[in-house]
Amino acid sequence: MLLVDTCVLIDIADDDPIFAERSAQCLVTHLPKGLLLSPVSFVELAPVFDGSVPLLDEFLAGVGVVVADEFGAVERLAAFK
Repeated sequence: MLLVDTCVLIDIADDDPIFAERSAQCLVTHLPKGLLLSPVSFVELAPVFDGSVPLLDEFLAGVGVVVADEFGAVERLAAFK
């Protein structure tokens, strides 16, 4: 498993004109190794998705990133408050 940096995901979510394509390709390249999001990065992404856990979950699933198991549903909801 590899930890994914928040900036890589923000590049993709915001469709950054300079870095979105490179960031997406980086994820595709490393997807076979498994991609993991830390709890800190989950919290850092909250504003990008206007505090919507379902939108963030959908985005993460779409790019193949999983959230650390230790960061359960209760903690995920609290992160968006």
